[in-house]
Amino acid sequence: MRKIRIIISTLLFCSLAGYSQSLIRYAFTDFPSKNWKSASLMYVAGFADGHAELLSHHYYKFERTFPNANPQFWNPELSWVNKYKNSDPNQGPKYFGSTNAFVLATDGYHACKFVQKSAIVAALVIKIGEKKKFKYYIVDAVMYLFTYTLGFYTSYGLMYR
Repeated sequence: MRKIRIIISTLLFCSLAGYSQSLIRYAFTDFPSKNWKSASLMYVAGFADGHAELLSHHYYKFERTFPNANPQFWNPELSWVNKYKNSDPNQGPKYFGSTNAFVLATDGYHACKFVQKSAIVAALVIKIGEKKKFKYYIVDAVMYLFTYTLGFYTSYGLMYR
């Protein structure tokens, strides 16, 4: 019984090794040349997300790096009221769409989130209509996740040390 398990394991490993070889070749040779636009947009999306999260949770690091930045726009503790008339939520929206569709113009956090979402959508739209094997979509997804995470880490982890 043990010998059968060893034989099956060896055959399974060999077949996966042959299968993964084409995936690895795709990831390191074809992916950069075919997908650099989407990968770059995913990096931008991750960078914008990291920046938004840094503003929300570590504004003091942003302020230390950019001391002349307008805190009324960038500091979430102050900027959340920018969308309201006279900075008073009881007076309603400052202008049409300032609390929803055009909130990106009212503060830094929402501007960053708009860039993040726009970059993701653009990266996906570029890929619409591509015909390839499913396994290559998996490689694409892993690579896009990697570039998104790298962008996030660049802004959230490295830029404001």
